[in-house]
Amino acid sequence: MSPPEKRLEMTINGEAVAEIDIRASHLTIIHAKLGEPFSRDSDPYERIRGFGVDRTIAKLWTVISLGNAKPAVRWPPEIAKDYKKATGKDLAKIAKAKDVSKAMLEAFPTLRKLTKLKAGKDLPLLLQFTESEAVINTMLILMREHRIPSLSTHDGIVVPRSGVGWTKTILTQQYLKFVGVEPVLTVEPEEADEIDATML
Repeated sequence: MSPPEKRLEMTINGEAVAEIDIRASHLTIIHAKLGEPFSRDSDPYERIRGFGVDRTIAKLWTVISLGNAKPAVRWPPEIAKDYKKATGKDLAKIAKAKDVSKAMLEAFPTLRKLTKLKAGKDLPLLLQFTESEAVINTMLILMREHRIPSLSTHDGIVVPRSGVGWTKTILTQQYLKFVGVEPVLTVEPEEADEIDATML
């Protein structure tokens, strides 16, 4: 998978592209399935700011915790190693996992219920499957009904910039169908969203 900035250098049928992403998708799915859906007013991770946890660290903790179906209190060695390789920084010195866990569970108390889920170690697969249902169905509808080609980025879709409006509408509908809530979507580059909005 290429970095986002590289993906945005692509063209589809000679047209510049935009990337539509689902904000905090797995976190959103978990809350919806546990009967405590997020508000669509803002990025779900915004609430962690008041607890002094960096968004990147919060996302990393969430990936580990959902992957193990229980709140993480230690950084796995391979995760710490990858983090240091990518940033040059010692993850354990920046933030202790148990401290991040305490803050995350205060910000997202629903996550205390992770250990009660029947999915257990299959949880990450179920999250990915649910997410993919929404994304794949959106791509099929775009092509079959609107002749808009697209590429998947797991929790998002790359489309020609002229297709941003339809993609947002259909992805929202499909996410609601499979997850039970509407997602918070972002568009990169931002001007693609603004330009498309004036065309509809």
